[in-house]
Amino acid sequence: MSKKISVSEVRKHNNSDSCWIVVDEQVYDMTSFAPTHPGGAQIIYRYAGKDASDQYNAVHAPSLISKTLGSEQQVGKLDMVSAPADWNPDTPKGASSGSDKGKLPLSRVINLYDFETSARNSFSQQSWAYVNSASNDNITRDANIEMLKRIWFRPFVLRNVGHVNTSTSLFGCQLDMPVYISAVGTGRAAGPEGELAFARGAASSGIVHCISTPASYPHEEILEATPERAWFQLYVNKDRQKTEQLLQLIQKSGKVKALFVTVDLPIISKREDDERAGQGPVNGPGNKSGAGLARQTATFIDPELIWQDIPWIRKFTNLPIIIKGIQRWEDAQMAIRHGCDGIAVSNHGGRAADTSQPAIITLLELHKNLPEAFDKLVVLVDGGFRRGSDVVKAICLGASAVGFGRPFMYSVNYGAEGVAHAASLLREEIEIAMRLCGMTDLMADASPRYLNTKLVDGVVVVEREDGIDARPREWTMLVHWAMPILKRLVPEVILEDLSEALCNPHLQFSAQVETLPCYNGVTGDLLFSSPTPGARRVSRRRLRALLARGIEIRWSMSLKTITRTEGGVKAEFEDGTTVDADYLLGTDGTSSKVREILLGAGKSKPLGSGFLFATGINQYEDLDKTDAIVSKHPVAALMMGTSSVGGIGVLSAKESFDRSTWTTFWVKIWRGEPVDLRGQEALDYVRTQTAPLRDEFQLAIDWTPDDAYVSVNEMKYWVPIHWDNYDGRVTLAGDAAHPMLIYRGQGFQHSITDVENYVNALLQLHGASGNNASRADIMGAYDDEVVKRGANAVEQSLCEAEKSLDIATVKQMLMATRGHGK
Repeated sequence: MSKKISVSEVRKHNNSDSCWIVVDEQVYDMTSFAPTHPGGAQIIYRYAGKDASDQYNAVHAPSLISKTLGSEQQVGKLDMVSAPADWNPDTPKGASSGSDKGKLPLSRVINLYDFETSARNSFSQQSWAYVNSASNDNITRDANIEMLKRIWFRPFVLRNVGHVNTSTSLFGCQLDMPVYISAVGTGRAAGPEGELAFARGAASSGIVHCISTPASYPHEEILEATPERAWFQLYVNKDRQKTEQLLQLIQKSGKVKALFVTVDLPIISKREDDERAGQGPVNGPGNKSGAGLARQTATFIDPELIWQDIPWIRKFTNLPIIIKGIQRWEDAQMAIRHGCDGIAVSNHGGRAADTSQPAIITLLELHKNLPEAFDKLVVLVDGGFRRGSDVVKAICLGASAVGFGRPFMYSVNYGAEGVAHAASLLREEIEIAMRLCGMTDLMADASPRYLNTKLVDGVVVVEREDGIDARPREWTMLVHWAMPILKRLVPEVILEDLSEALCNPHLQFSAQVETLPCYNGVTGDLLFSSPTPGARRVSRRRLRALLARGIEIRWSMSLKTITRTEGGVKAEFEDGTTVDADYLLGTDGTSSKVREILLGAGKSKPLGSGFLFATGINQYEDLDKTDAIVSKHPVAALMMGTSSVGGIGVLSAKESFDRSTWTTFWVKIWRGEPVDLRGQEALDYVRTQTAPLRDEFQLAIDWTPDDAYVSVNEMKYWVPIHWDNYDGRVTLAGDAAHPMLIYRGQGFQHSITDVENYVNALLQLHGASGNNASRADIMGAYDDEVVKRGANAVEQSLCEAEKSLDIATVKQMLMATRGHGK
């Protein structure tokens, strides 16, 4: 028989040193448990020496506390006879179960929005705020919903849609439709059945529910209520041993078929509506935060979880691992690299970082930027879905299933019957949308061709060439003073593969390697070495391929005109297609069509420099010849001081142990009449019409086989002047803005700088008022800087070219006096 405990005795234990609380007339000693409480100790200390029944029952199952605490912590039963009139005066505002007064009859609920309306009218203030609220200003929560409305269907007609199939299979679960109940913590905030309603309603509806780590009911009870299958959402605990024990529990159950590791919420976000509806500030040293339900139930989450922890999780389960909370395509790529089985594209229903992009936009980004993810991963999505038609849109964009969180939470207001009714409404809407769009088998038929995503599309790159390898000409480029800028611009997952573009990736980079030596064209001696700390020489073609990853490129499109529109500009192409855009950036090279449109043919025309540039690509398949080239420098070397400039180096080094397989290059620059030659004709011209170089620089040309790639053409330049930027909508970058001669590799460095400045201008515009004046000011400042910096760089390149041909002036070059700096 339980020991009787008087109210006066309970009241003595009212602090952190001795903390007793009462729940449903049972007295518990929380002293040792409070510091490890998942919701933090302060909420327990608030009720030290008091009755916490109302607060506890608002979010927890009756059995949870007795199953969590040991027998030594279950002190006894409260002697209600001893309770004075003022006992339990601290019932939390809004913590009651609410009222059925505004609750719609289930028969009148005909869509998921009706469930929400009914919940708003019948939930307690605290429960409504917890379920409905999101981070900060709720911007992402609302954008999740609104962005789905901006994707349009493109229906097919006259299709036999008498019978449609919505079924699918995921992680060994046969589902009647590609819908699941997303993990939602503290289910009893929405109704007394809480997660038990999810388990029973999902089972009767042919879908699956995902059990949350901070569930109201003990996980064992939820699994017991689950007939066959469930998924499990894992928050990794700061106490990793507790996570290990939890993983062993769900593994042992046999009912859990997939593990969702939540990664978008390393800490609880600021949920102001939830906190305002809570208890107010929780008393305690240094605690100034509110006591919203979210904060109370999730302080245990480990903020130090990293990708390298995935193998640790694998040690305790053989379930498929899904990374929940992917918000950018680069992290999807990381999931592939770490051997994960799937991802859930999600921003936690707007409860992660507010103003993070809507989930459907991330799905679009993934579909365009990392399409292989849909072959290598199971891709799920949640956030903002309210209609069956929304599900169809997501499946068309590559998702395998769609998660619903808040709508099913609202349905718990009606218990398991409400959950089943919500699922039935969704299935009906999915089937209607399929039939109206001309689909018969959702998972087989769905594709982007059923959608128009124009209103939510982002950056589009158009290219007049036919493909990434369309241009036969190849050359190398040195990334030197712009390397830090490149690292800021390019995603880390791309930079990790930069070695794929390096001309010689087998080197141990050192101060000696990170130089560009220049030899005397008269004597053959070393003239000087230009230091290039941190620089890397890359293949142009391979770097383009690397940087093109994840970017939508529309090939074979030649620009015809640019016209102003009411909200931006329209680009028309020679094939008749058009692209509407807010902003257009011309990066189309020395003979830029964009520049011609902005300035006219006369002012935009590039000028001939009088300097000819020849290049040859060789794979000698001869170790001695390759070693002769590499002997001057393992990457590249120059020769100057005669009437020609020479250069030799490595273009591609596939096998470190077999240099005979390496591809090398040579270049030659001299003053002459303009020609444009390729192949054997170009090689003959270089050999017969130009003064010879010496040593390995000449041998590289002499050894060139007749079928090698060789080209000769005149280098051109254009000193930038201000252009019409179409009210800040159109501008230039790279060689389109400032084509220059190749000396010191400045053109590439300035191109990278242009891109960062342009991105910063767009970010500044995003934070500006958006009127024409602010746009004109911001983009005008970008143009001014590009013109000034570019003009100076172009003039410097011309001066460098003049000095490079005479041994008396070579050492006056910036390359000799200033190196490869700005």
